[in-house]
Amino acid sequence: MTFFLIGAQNTLPLWILSHIRQGINFPEIDAIAVVVVSISIPIVLIAQYLAREPAAQRAVPKA
Repeated sequence: MTFFLIGAQNTLPLWILSHIRQGINFPEIDAIAVVVVSISIPIVLIAQYLAREPAAQRAVPKA
């Protein structure tokens, strides 16, 4: 699907995949992975924190 929608441009996932398939190990790929993970983990943790139930509601049994 991505190949049909991008036209003549190259997306980041396709660029990374093409370099991995060719066996080319660029430090840029490692740096991009670190940045993506560094941004994703705090977002997930904040979402989990905001979605949790307050402790007072969890302690009270529902009737």
